[in-house]
Amino acid sequence: MSATGSLTRRAPAANERFSNGVHNGRFDIGYDVDRPSGVPPLGPETAWHTGLTATWHNNPRFNGEVSVYQTYIQNYIYQVPVLPPPLNIRGVVATFLFQQTDALYRGADLSGTYALTPQWQLAGKAAVVRARDQRLDDYLIFTPADRAELSLRHDWRPQTGSRFSQRYVQVGAYGVARQTRVPTEVLDYALPPAGYVLLGAEIGTTVQLGDLPLDVSLAGSNLLNQTYRDYLNRFRYFTAEMGRNVTLRLRVPLDFNKKPPEAQF
Repeated sequence: MSATGSLTRRAPAANERFSNGVHNGRFDIGYDVDRPSGVPPLGPETAWHTGLTATWHNNPRFNGEVSVYQTYIQNYIYQVPVLPPPLNIRGVVATFLFQQTDALYRGADLSGTYALTPQWQLAGKAAVVRARDQRLDDYLIFTPADRAELSLRHDWRPQTGSRFSQRYVQVGAYGVARQTRVPTEVLDYALPPAGYVLLGAEIGTTVQLGDLPLDVSLAGSNLLNQTYRDYLNRFRYFTAEMGRNVTLRLRVPLDFNKKPPEAQF
């Protein structure tokens, strides 16, 4: 078990102070743009972080880790939607204004693996985050929703004399709940989207070509081609996330320090 504590301070970035235009399909307005007289400029953030982590790695079958944390951020810099969105030369564009408040983040991360057999392994992850706007005594906008991931992997035993090694196949599911902890004082352009579950799979091996090991894998995500939107992606106002995706990977190691074989006469 271990405990951590830290104090971090950062100055506001230029875009957080002076943005005033379209960026990635939205209109951003910096905090110091048209700032009323007498209002101080955007100040630096100061974050106090504490965390506690417990690990279990002594069991031959089960290994896991649990972390809990709390972070208080004074003068937290974030964006809020401007309602109704202003009209500009480009028309009506979703507009976000940089603001500052005091925020309190609390969360927990959980991960673990369990060896069902020497060849079969079950793995899981989960994360929860709770965030509050301390000045408004309300939930903080754009906070990640609860999420979890579960996978099952099979590794084949190495075979003597075979050019194929480290063969494996893995299937998994990734689920995200609907974010229900949204602020009532700060309104959004759209309600948080529904939760979703995505299925994925991967298969791979290492092929030995002479002295050169080649890693080959084929992976697929969102295999059911589900239509979904993620709360943290602001393109959700306009379109859904990526559909089914299949990726073929080939990794070739390059060893430039390897000496060529000596010539023999």
